[in-house]
Amino acid sequence: MRTRSICWAFALALALLPAAPLVLSAKNPATPAEAGVMDMDGLLAAYPNNVRMLLENDHVWVYEVRLAPGERLGTHRTGDFFLYALTDAKLLMLPNYEPELLRLRAGQARWFGFEPHDVINRGAKEARYLVVARHSSPLPATPVEHGCPLAEVAPAGTAKVLLDNRNGRVTEVMLPAGTEQPRHCGLNRVVYSLNAYEIAMDGREGAFGAGMTHFHEADNHAVRNIGATPAHYLVFELKR
Repeated sequence: MRTRSICWAFALALALLPAAPLVLSAKNPATPAEAGVMDMDGLLAAYPNNVRMLLENDHVWVYEVRLAPGERLGTHRTGDFFLYALTDAKLLMLPNYEPELLRLRAGQARWFGFEPHDVINRGAKEARYLVVARHSSPLPATPVEHGCPLAEVAPAGTAKVLLDNRNGRVTEVMLPAGTEQPRHCGLNRVVYSLNAYEIAMDGREGAFGAGMTHFHEADNHAVRNIGATPAHYLVFELKR
């Protein structure tokens, strides 16, 4: 009994010792169990060579991630988010509850609920992916969907739905030169350009380069490709 009491006293003394300070950096990332959870500012500061912010407003963060084989991001948090694979990738996601190995093909979209998580590139090549994450602010009020979604009215072969669930919808658009998308309903959405093109939306003309990202509130609109090249872009619509 005396030996057991001494062991318990020793264990209690160890538990009460102050914890050693933890430093989290891109060169020496800690495991999720050890690290504090970074917010978006912390993630950008710790991993400037891996994370590039493309757009931030009251409603969304949109950023691109690049991870070399074996590289990882420390534990961080965003809101619910879309992930779109810009390259083939094998990513180990380490949330608090259960690790998940994602085998992604370039052009694949996924949706994830809010959960602090770490990411490791388990593939043999650089992994590049896009994240469209919900900010804490409510989305602008969305009127009742008073028109057809794009995929229901688009000319054949110009709009492909990659993901559609109760939270959002991702559509890939490939609009040939001179082609028009008829008037349709767009929810609150992020548009990401995959190449350079020129379009007119309800008479307003604009030129866009690859990687350009912008946010639109819900509306009805028509789009026409007024340039000489196909317009290739992604539409991330947010339902809630």
